[in-house]
Amino acid sequence: MPMSKILPSKLTIIVPCYNEEANIKALLETLQKNLKPVAGWEIRYLLVNDGSRDSTWQIISQLAQESANILGLNLSRNFGKEAALLAGIEQAPLSDAYLTLDADLQDDPKIIAEMIKKLDTGYDIVYGQRSERKDSPLYIFLASGFYWLMDMATKGAIPKNVADFYIFNERVRLEFLKLQESVRFTRGLLFYTGFKKAPVMYTREKRVAGSTSWNYFKLFKFSLDGLTSFSTFPLHLISIIGFVGCAMSIFGVVIYVAYSVFSGVSGTNGWASIILLITFFGSLQITMLGIIAEYIARNTLEIKNRQKYIVMDRVNLD
Repeated sequence: MPMSKILPSKLTIIVPCYNEEANIKALLETLQKNLKPVAGWEIRYLLVNDGSRDSTWQIISQLAQESANILGLNLSRNFGKEAALLAGIEQAPLSDAYLTLDADLQDDPKIIAEMIKKLDTGYDIVYGQRSERKDSPLYIFLASGFYWLMDMATKGAIPKNVADFYIFNERVRLEFLKLQESVRFTRGLLFYTGFKKAPVMYTREKRVAGSTSWNYFKLFKFSLDGLTSFSTFPLHLISIIGFVGCAMSIFGVVIYVAYSVFSGVSGTNGWASIILLITFFGSLQITMLGIIAEYIARNTLEIKNRQKYIVMDRVNLD
């Protein structure tokens, strides 16, 4: 059902920040400018400082002291973006809706008004979906590969070309917060809740200022967390590869024996090919063990059940 407008609905915009001193003021100005035409909503901005090494927290504190609708949350160290998102969603004041986006302004704030309108029509989750992205060709290629793999592994449960840019209502938030696993993939957990959802298309722009804290190693780890959190496909793949390898080996032995019997040729030639095969299959076994180890490592983290984040300071939050 659409939300009642007898009283203004409350929206909290949650932004995880890590070394974003060059972007925060521009981000808030852009958000306020684009949300000015949105009627019937009381909007608050919750900025989560994820252990930044620059003056991000000092800027957030100053802005929060100047405006009551700017809220600040300071984590005791860098726990990672997923933990910062969880902290923001968990610590946010009670609202009718919550919106998350990155601080770099690559996700277009102009579509937020449209996302709010769709939420008002009865959707529980409205997410931004990229129709185009202005990144390097290598990054685009790797991102496309990741989304293709996730789509295949999760059977389409997680939409392609989405980031942590979505708006959702309070009942989605309550269900989301019940999912307290340690290795987190926020967008996957949000879509896991189900509910009625809809996309809004946009073009992903280049970063406005500063430099990204993401490198290819971090992106690989993030992709691995997402894949292992929402699919056992890699484990099934090991079984498939093992079965195919075994079948090919048996077939090769049969061919070799048949050739030796009917041609009368046999000997000890082919040592190089044998060593290459041993090396190949040995490497393959190590890779398979590595995949299994990734799942075991994540199970270990879940068993420990440590705090996902620790709050050191807060401003304008009870």
